[in-house]
Amino acid sequence: MTYYDTGVLVKLYVPELGSQGVLRFVSERGMAIQVNDLQYGEATNAFALKAFRQEISTAERLALRAKWEGDFSAGRLRQRSLAWPEVFQQGNMLTEAHSLQIGCRTLDILHVAAALVLHATEFVTLDDRQRRLALAAGLNTVSLSPLE
Repeated sequence: MTYYDTGVLVKLYVPELGSQGVLRFVSERGMAIQVNDLQYGEATNAFALKAFRQEISTAERLALRAKWEGDFSAGRLRQRSLAWPEVFQQGNMLTEAHSLQIGCRTLDILHVAAALVLHATEFVTLDDRQRRLALAAGLNTVSLSPLE
């Protein structure tokens, strides 16, 4: 299973720097993307924040949400449940083992922990610290350029 960081998922829906590379990467894979509760909440909040910051209109946000939900209905996105106690336990272990060296943020740690709990073998991110943490945790990583 491939785990996509939320920053990657958002670029599938919001045209911004790096979106073309993300779209190309996901298209080449041709597989449904597994989305857990953390990714779902973070992505829907990212859409709302873009409207709050007036980067997109309210109508555009509603269209993004409709497309997002439509991709679940069509099977392009698939909901995955997380065992949260395991995620937090894994996150605490990652913190102890790597935060002093890498300087990870809590959400980055939780995403890598979620990937481990879901038995992901690959982690796709735009964030260098998160990529370094995923590598240290034993995941194969794909680092997409946010500048494309």
